[in-house]
Amino acid sequence: MEDRLDEIEADILKILHSLPLSVLEGGWKSDRTWTSELKLKIGLLGKNHGYYICASGWGLPDGQGEWLYDLVWLSIRGQSIVDVPLVLESEWAIDLKNIDEDFSKLLLARAQHRVMIFQQRTLSDVEKVFDFLSNQISVFSRSQPGDRYLLTGLNWTDNQTFSHRLVIAR
Repeated sequence: MEDRLDEIEADILKILHSLPLSVLEGGWKSDRTWTSELKLKIGLLGKNHGYYICASGWGLPDGQGEWLYDLVWLSIRGQSIVDVPLVLESEWAIDLKNIDEDFSKLLLARAQHRVMIFQQRTLSDVEKVFDFLSNQISVFSRSQPGDRYLLTGLNWTDNQTFSHRLVIAR
């Protein structure tokens, strides 16, 4: 049985698939621009769902700067956090050590959605990272059935598109 993306995950992928076109049109030169754009667009998705957004550079109302992760959506009632619908980490360095360091934070998160965004040279390299991260989920003793991880990798030499793998802990 193939696991299906939920509405939030599908919307995130739509955003990610639009980014390479934005790069070509805007002449983006740095990883910082990629990070800022994806945090803004995915942050706005969360804001449209009524969540409080935490992300570096977030300048809109109902949010604040980075807190614990590159991007966090919080559900807040009064002075209390009542839910964490999404946590996101991104790592543009292509070495597995840096990707794993950021991904390890997601293993600790108690959130409905955990999103990891990274890049590699080729689709084959993206798949290898997917395999590595999927294994990290399966061996982590605190994984709970139903934990959702949306792994997304940009391959920048084959066709400059994002691939994804949805991993749901069993």
